Amino acid sequence: MQEGQECSGSYIKLLSAGKNSEDLKKFNDKTPYTIMFGPDKCGNDIKLHFIFRHVNTINGSIEEKHCRKPRERLEEPFKDKLPHLYKLVVKPDNTFQISVDHKVINEGSLLSDFNPALNPPREIDDSSDQKPDLTILM
Repeated sequence: MQEGQECSGSYIKLLSAGKNSEDLKKFNDKTPYTIMFGPDKCGNDIKLHFIFRHVNTINGSIEEKHCRKPRERLEEPFKDKLPHLYKLVVKPDNTFQISVDHKVINEGSLLSDFNPALNPPREIDDSSDQKPDLTILM
């Protein structure tokens, strides 16, 4: 990072338990994880990833949930070639807080501030739904 960053990331991955993560000599980009967190930059695309993999309790499928982007841009830590402290706090009440150098840059709920959302919306718009023709009723 002190030499600059053009196209790379620096993540921490909390590995998922299981046979695919027991032998760390075989660790690679496909090794299953539960949480991935850290900075990423490729060209002008700058991100601070917070991704968790959620197991659907009904069908067992696994889906990645990506944290929404922070409101403020994060360019300075990627340009100044200085070390920075990236911090993720996940709380028991299903909230999270992300900070860079002790400044909170993003916070929210694990249940609603991810894409796709962990909990689906209560109502899903039906694009084929139409209002009835009232002239027929008269």
